Amino acid sequence: ERFFAVHEFSCKRSVCNSDTEAVTLAEALALMDAETRGLWDAQSLGYTETKGHPAMLAELEALYPGAACQEIAPQEGILLAYAALLEPGDGVVATAPGYQSWFTCAEAAGGVVTRWTASETSDGSPYFDVDDLERACDAADNLKVVAANFPHNPTGYQPPPDDWRRVVDICASRGVHLFADEIYRGLGEEVLESAAAYEKGVALGGLSKSMGMPGARVGWLASRDAAFLARVAELRDYTTICSSAPSRILGLAALRNRDALLERANGYVAAGRKAAEAVVENHSDKLSWGAGPVAGPV
Repeated sequence: ERFFAVHEFSCKRSVCNSDTEAVTLAEALALMDAETRGLWDAQSLGYTETKGHPAMLAELEALYPGAACQEIAPQEGILLAYAALLEPGDGVVATAPGYQSWFTCAEAAGGVVTRWTASETSDGSPYFDVDDLERACDAADNLKVVAANFPHNPTGYQPPPDDWRRVVDICASRGVHLFADEIYRGLGEEVLESAAAYEKGVALGGLSKSMGMPGARVGWLASRDAAFLARVAELRDYTTICSSAPSRILGLAALRNRDALLERANGYVAAGRKAAEAVVENHSDKLSWGAGPVAGPV
C-alpha cells in the first residue's frame, strides 16, 4: 500500500488493479429509484447511525438470510473482525498468498498465523487443497479462526461447492469461526453459499470490487453471531464510529441495482480475460496460466 500511495495515481498505466472499472457519480445517481433519490437529496451531512442506514441494512439482510449485518469500510472490516475474534496467542489459518492486511491485522490482534498456501495442478492452475487446510488446522495451537478469501485474490481460484462445504465442516467440527473475505462474490459463473450461513461464520462484503464503487468505501460484515457483531460495534467506536452520510445512500442505490452492477462488472471481467488470454497465447513460450482464473477480476 505504501508503494501504491506513491505511484498508483501518477503512473501512465496501472496493470495491477484488483477491481473492475469504477462507475461515475453520475452513473450511480442514475441508478437511484425515486425513494433513493429522495434520501440522497435530503441527506444531512451530520453523523449517521453506527450500525448502518436502516434501508441499506434491510437490503443486506435479504442477501444473508438468518444473519445480521454491520456496515463498515471494507479494510476496517478486516481490522475489526480479527480484533473481535482473537486474543493473544490464538491460532489463525489463512489462505495465502493474499492481501497484506489479511495476515498483519490478525497478527496485530495477537494471532499466530499459519498460511494455507495455494497449490498447482499439473497444468499450472492454482487451487487450494482442503486436505492441506485440515492438516494446518490440526497443527495450529489454540485455533480460533479459519480465514478464507474466495474468489481468491490473486489466483482467481474458487473452490467447488463440495470443497467449500468441507471447509465449513472443518470449522464446525472444531468449533472455530470461519472468516470469509467475500469481496469478489458475484464475479464468476458460480456463487458459493456465503460463510454467513454457518453459525460461526463471518462474511466480509462491499461495493469496491464486484460493484465498481471502491471510492464509496462501503462494506459490511454479515454474521449469525450476535456477540461478535456487538464486539465489532464496540471496537468501531475507536475507528470510524459511523459511515459517510452520502456513501450510505450510494450503497443503497448499488444494492437495489445489484444484479445490473454485477452484470456490468462481469462484462469487464470477461473482456479482460479475453485480452489476457490473447497475451498468454501470443507469448506461450514464456507465459502460462493453466486453465486460467475461475472467478474474480484478478
